[in-house]
Amino acid sequence: MNHRCSVRIPLHAEVKISRHGTYLGRYLTRDLDSDGAFVETGWLLMFLNEIVDLAITVPREKPACVSIKAMVIRSTTKGVGLVFTQYSPDLNQQLAKLIVELFDGEASDSQVRLRSAAGI
Repeated sequence: MNHRCSVRIPLHAEVKISRHGTYLGRYLTRDLDSDGAFVETGWLLMFLNEIVDLAITVPREKPACVSIKAMVIRSTTKGVGLVFTQYSPDLNQQLAKLIVELFDGEASDSQVRLRSAAGI
């Protein structure tokens, strides 16, 4: 059963993960939306409902970065499913801009037209 409020888009962004002030590493998202992400961490011990700090970066000439807290909602040998726990109009706007920049950098013209028609 899918409990998501929005559609996850397959986007690859660099994510730095910290837990309680300890840096855990740099990884890539498999998919991302305004509510959360799946991060390909491989086997990284993370517990359900654990809160982590993320720094999501768009690698461009002038890199954009969004720092946000997230809760682990799924943990597998391939990675972790995270839901963002921090919300503010400014943070949501930064995250939306980051997703658009990533999407524009990765999407083919047909994907752009398809998602545009779907309102994504």
